[in-house]
Amino acid sequence: MGRRIRRAGLALLVAAAAVPWASGAQQNPARELTESQRRLQEIRRERAQLRGELSRIRSRVGDVSAEIRNIQRQQQVSASLLREINLQMEETSRKIDETTREIARTQAELIEKKRMLHLRLRGIYKRGPLHSAQVLLSAQSFSDLLNRYKYLYIVARRDRALVGEVGELARELESRERELRRSFSDIQYLRNERAQENATLQELSSGRAATLSELRATERRTNARMETLARDERRLTGVIADLERRRRESERRAAAA
Repeated sequence: MGRRIRRAGLALLVAAAAVPWASGAQQNPARELTESQRRLQEIRRERAQLRGELSRIRSRVGDVSAEIRNIQRQQQVSASLLREINLQMEETSRKIDETTREIARTQAELIEKKRMLHLRLRGIYKRGPLHSAQVLLSAQSFSDLLNRYKYLYIVARRDRALVGEVGELARELESRERELRRSFSDIQYLRNERAQENATLQELSSGRAATLSELRATERRTNARMETLARDERRLTGVIADLERRRRESERRAAAA
């Protein structure tokens, strides 16, 4: 506020000094010259002060601009990582769905294998003694009977082995699904961290952009004020030259008298 008042007063003084010389008798050229020179020094001091301020503003503009560029590079890296994480999440989710479907198929197959094994074993052991007598009565030879029983038990063992294999596969698939879900949870946590980081960078970038806008506005105002002072300085320099000329003329007239 004080600076604006001083500037307004200085402008009025410059304007007053620029008024054409009205009455040499009423004004002392030497005193007017001294006053105009004082006002000129004030203008030059303010211009020097503004040049220093402008230099600091421009330095700050450069610093903030560099900060914004650095933040933008970080945003690009963060956005790239976020895209990669999203792709990993999609791929992991797809694998989880595939594994879940495979588990369902394997469990259905396991149920069917167990059912078939149960039926086969039940048929063998339930009819064992009676069936043995029937086989003995109908067998061509004792070796034929042994071969028939051997075949039935081999089939039963094979079915039991298949049930074990399918069961092991089901357990492996379930373990794989649990691992995939843990991986998905880890990736999701990482994604949330990156998303938060990206939001923080965006907020920081917006703040720096606002600061830069304010600095540039201050720079424009300072430049405008310096241009005004430069015009005032030129005008006052002309006034001083005119006063100097009038002072010399006054001195010559006084000497001639």
